[in-house]
Amino acid sequence: MLFTLSSAILWGSTYPVIGVALNSYNAFDIALYRAILASGTLVIYFLVSDRVRDMRPRREDMSLLFLGSVFGASGFWTLLNISVLFLEADTSSFLVALYPLIAIVLANIVLHERMTSFRAIGVIAGIAGTFIIVVFGEGAGFVGSQPVLGSIIAISAAFFWGGYMMTTKILIERGKASGRGTSPEYITFYNFLLAIPVTLVLVLLSGSGQSFLSFSSEGLSLVLYLGVIASGIAFLIFNKGIRLIGVSGAAINQLIFPAVAVILSYLFLGEVINLAEALGMGLIVAGIIVAQLLSRN
Repeated sequence: MLFTLSSAILWGSTYPVIGVALNSYNAFDIALYRAILASGTLVIYFLVSDRVRDMRPRREDMSLLFLGSVFGASGFWTLLNISVLFLEADTSSFLVALYPLIAIVLANIVLHERMTSFRAIGVIAGIAGTFIIVVFGEGAGFVGSQPVLGSIIAISAAFFWGGYMMTTKILIERGKASGRGTSPEYITFYNFLLAIPVTLVLVLLSGSGQSFLSFSSEGLSLVLYLGVIASGIAFLIFNKGIRLIGVSGAAINQLIFPAVAVILSYLFLGEVINLAEALGMGLIVAGIIVAQLLSRN
């Protein structure tokens, strides 16, 4: 739970960072920077920990690693970045925040992880809290340059993230069954490494190569944060969490996203926490407690 909650806090901080970074780079540029910087972060990790031999790819893993890369490292963040261009960021974040429910349903169907009544209640409470924060706290609406398209893209991102969690858990379980082990470090590294050529193609097709090579101090500092901390480190500890508590348990903790965004806005932007936001955060925390603790009894 500590791993997945920590990753949720890091990812919850990315929404305002992405919004500012889009002033310097487009969505595909940011995704490519994240893939490159995250891969480099994992290489350094393997070198420092003297585990370079664990980087050797295994042929039987490549199809799932590539699929997970398309779902997670390249697909999810690219779709999330694009959705913000067409739909108000707060509304987009709410639609993306539906992925815990999607992931839990998929885990029940594909991985046969048990869906308890307490988990269902907890997830519904968390989503209700997110809705209250976004609609009543932030006053978000169904607005943007193309809100319908933005909504479709945001919901697609939620399904992509659910797919990423499935492939990661399948890889971990396959490693356990064969006795060779499949470490979170190995999965994280190849998810990002394989995302580089996929995202590079998107960059070239979008004609944004010139902006990718532009060097603004603000833009680079933002993508450095997104690539190293919010991608390489956050994905690694999240994958460690999936190995320990499964897809359903990991997904539930991601409900904390909106609460993190509200608290960070209060701490760093001086925004006042209103009654609706406080109520929404309370529902989110209560939902996580119900889903994670009571479901074990």
